[in-house]
Amino acid sequence: MKYFVILLLLIVFVLPDVFAESSDSALADIQWKEASFPSHAGTKATITVTDSDMNKHSEVIDYIWIDVRSDSDGVGFRMNLFETDFDSGVFENDVIFTGTAPSGGGFLHTVDGDTITAKYVDRNFPSDYESERRNIVVTEDKIEMFATAIVGSTGPPMERAPASNFMVLDIRKTPIENNLIAVDQQIRLVSDLENQMSRIQPFAYLVQIHNEQNQVESLSWLTGNLTAYQKINLGTTWIPIKEGKYFATVFVWESIDNPTALSPPLPLEIFVKNEN
Repeated sequence: MKYFVILLLLIVFVLPDVFAESSDSALADIQWKEASFPSHAGTKATITVTDSDMNKHSEVIDYIWIDVRSDSDGVGFRMNLFETDFDSGVFENDVIFTGTAPSGGGFLHTVDGDTITAKYVDRNFPSDYESERRNIVVTEDKIEMFATAIVGSTGPPMERAPASNFMVLDIRKTPIENNLIAVDQQIRLVSDLENQMSRIQPFAYLVQIHNEQNQVESLSWLTGNLTAYQKINLGTTWIPIKEGKYFATVFVWESIDNPTALSPPLPLEIFVKNEN
């Protein structure tokens, strides 16, 4: 009987605290101090993470881990950020650019025109959180959040590999008039992609299709590398299973894991009719 009473006390007093801790968890944030940094070696690029959940000790300077990489060094390295003050919940450190590889020890190999990426994993977040931001990836037990910045003065990332001429073709590669197709008809969604940089540009080419209820019907992608100033034509296929109005959008990112946009999104409307 004594053990039964103790068990009840644990359920009443301990478990509510556990659940309260989960529901009170704060969502972290990660940012570079600037949107772009000078490309010369020795530049210090400050990265900041705000995460009150990682303020574990009010009288101690806490620290966290992040991952950093660049286009020139896709592997990068792990590094610590340290709390800016006792009990602040704000963590900072500097990444130092270097023109030589490999990266490590706080030094990141970069060249002019690179995108630098910092990733932080938040394991304490609101249980009902749903991401509406493209720089956040939510899984069952963690959130991966990314921050990007530009090295040098080559312009914003969406000027690097713009997509254009988004259109609907049939399987014979003939343009479909008014984007009007039939149920169960296989089509190709194609567009041009051009590298406007004088170096190799990795890319991920994504085509998303959603219906009038904003439900995703299809998501497909291709990945690869564009050589300097290369222009290519890319396409994915789709077969609609019911009639209606659909909305296709092309996205061009650095990679599937790094959603830095290389091109503005390209939208397209598709009309599906049932011929029976």
